[in-house]
Amino acid sequence: MPGLATAANPSWSIKIVKLPPSVVSGQDAGYRVTIANAGPSNINGLSLSTNIAAPVTYFSQLAGPGTCAYINVPFTCNLGTMNAGQSTTFTIAYKTSGNGTFDMTVSLRSSSGDTGSDGKGQSRGDALSVTAKTGLDSGNFAGGYFQANTTLQTNPNLGRNNRQSTSLVGFAASASNPYDVMIRDGVTSLTTITDPTDPNYGLQCTITACSSLTTEWSLINLKEGQLQGAPFHVTIVADGSLVPGGTSASDIVLVHVWLDADGVLHQDVIGADGVRCPSTGTPTTECISVSKVGPNWKVDAWLLHNGGAKY
Repeated sequence: MPGLATAANPSWSIKIVKLPPSVVSGQDAGYRVTIANAGPSNINGLSLSTNIAAPVTYFSQLAGPGTCAYINVPFTCNLGTMNAGQSTTFTIAYKTSGNGTFDMTVSLRSSSGDTGSDGKGQSRGDALSVTAKTGLDSGNFAGGYFQANTTLQTNPNLGRNNRQSTSLVGFAASASNPYDVMIRDGVTSLTTITDPTDPNYGLQCTITACSSLTTEWSLINLKEGQLQGAPFHVTIVADGSLVPGGTSASDIVLVHVWLDADGVLHQDVIGADGVRCPSTGTPTTECISVSKVGPNWKVDAWLLHNGGAKY
């Protein structure tokens, strides 16, 4: 009895990470976009475009095949053939305006008529689109975002609950990618992070130490949350009125929660053993040092992993 054979369709996908999830209207909305073909077959004549009828304010192609005409309106990429297992990643930004949300749609099309899949077995014909929505109301979050080059700039429209200031010390985002650094402070509860495209989505604190924490969370994303080869220096200054009276520097610890590459949640209490960072030189392990600055408390933390920190 003769058999039947059909070609296996490619499985293509678009992943968009918002940098950050919310901005003040008039600021740049950044996006890290990854296009991938999980196979088993190749995709031919692949092209990409966005729906924004305005020039991009920033573009950087990080990896993968194809070229992007980022000076075009709308933004387009000619990716050509994407073989099974290949992917391409780029960062793009647009200046926002108005209220509500800034909606950016990335669309893929295969001119050769390949039938793609969304990875869940659903046919998408020869086109696939994904939309990312960036909030434009600073009231959508209780703190302030900032990106960094050589000088750290805080969002002037901080929410009223923001009583904590966070900065990276001695680290500058690369000139080719100013979106390497994202810090959000003033977050009172990790459970309010409900957007799956937020880089801090999934962080939670369930250990006993979290029941007595007195300040706000600082959410840190350095180079998309990658593990760093050496500790990076974070300074957190909190309103002294948040810390109970009679507290001494030796009483203060820092709780650091982070997700590893496998999505496993870690909850570390740094400084609970009384050990502080050395007074000179660069630490080689995670540690904190604590000091009083006027009525406020300052914690200098050296961390290897990105994530949330609170004390």
